[in-house]
Amino acid sequence: MGFLSRMFSYSYPISAVYKIFDSLLQDKSGIDEKIQLKFPNQPKDVALPKPIAKKLIPISMKVGESMKLHGFRFFLNTKTMLRSLALLNGRPAVTNREFEELLELSKYLNRQFSPI
Repeated sequence: MGFLSRMFSYSYPISAVYKIFDSLLQDKSGIDEKIQLKFPNQPKDVALPKPIAKKLIPISMKVGESMKLHGFRFFLNTKTMLRSLALLNGRPAVTNREFEELLELSKYLNRQFSPI
């Protein structure tokens, strides 16, 4: 399991738990819900303004400290997440809106890397 996939935690409502077990009983791999994803036809560069990137440094250092690391990898991952959020929002550059979205997502960070 990769670092980013272990970085977030979440929980399931009991109704979803029953659906998952039911699908597993039928040898399916989970809840079969179709999700439409739209990817760009060509690679896109999404700018990350330096003032916004700098806001990640103290957060990254704090997360790194909790893992007895410097936080470099967390910094790189969150930069990628910010760019992804901007792309999802149809923007060519990261704004404070994406930074605020990242802070909301951080509520689900699994800093202890506990099994999900």
